[in-house]
Amino acid sequence: MSNSIKVKPEEMATVVRQMLESYSKAKTAETKELIQETAETCKSEIKKASPKRTGKYRKGWTVTQEWEDSDSLRMRVRNKSAWQLTHLLENGHAKRNGGRVRAYPHIKPAEGNAVKRMIEGVKKIYSK
Repeated sequence: MSNSIKVKPEEMATVVRQMLESYSKAKTAETKELIQETAETCKSEIKKASPKRTGKYRKGWTVTQEWEDSDSLRMRVRNKSAWQLTHLLENGHAKRNGGRVRAYPHIKPAEGNAVKRMIEGVKKIYSK
């Protein structure tokens, strides 16, 4: 069986526009779902790799939705409890009396994995 639709020539533009809008909405919904899943996965990777002294920093990781409209979604992975420490722990810092504190890279690797996951996921979504 074929999936053909009989359309009058004067209705062709309307039908094509409707089909493209339907396709666009479906792909946008799949992409938004991918973004949410990727943000959650990124958060859990950062949480696992975060340094633990008291546990407050590690427990503070969360995902928040920054922006959403019909075409886009922006999620942010952030640390609610000790956001001031992220840069210091990720990159290390100078000590007061000289020397340096060791860096604990935990955000950059998770970010790299999230970018790879998004690229692969978008390729899969739009190759269907």
